[in-house]
Amino acid sequence: MDDDEVGNVRLFYYDSNYDKVFINSSIGTVDYANGIVNIKNLNITALKSGAFEFYIIPDSYDVVSALNQIVEVDRANLTVNIVADKSSSGNMEAGYNYTFTSIR
Repeated sequence: MDDDEVGNVRLFYYDSNYDKVFINSSIGTVDYANGIVNIKNLNITALKSGAFEFYIIPDSYDVVSALNQIVEVDRANLTVNIVADKSSSGNMEAGYNYTFTSIR
């Protein structure tokens, strides 16, 4: 999956020439302002590599969420691997002077 940079999530695979072949050009949406990704009607029946990974790259790496809510996924279908940010571990500069705003 990728996004088209105007708010649509697209489902694709790579063909033998490594060109993207789109299966569904509107399988979901991205609300860039609020950081919400919504995937609709995705039913994974098999995986070639045995893993499904989803990467989200924020505009800023100082990601601060209200009430620790960044992603909502059914816990039965979720595995989280945490990777320490070695550049800021123990460093209080990350998020310094961040102004919280309400999105509710």
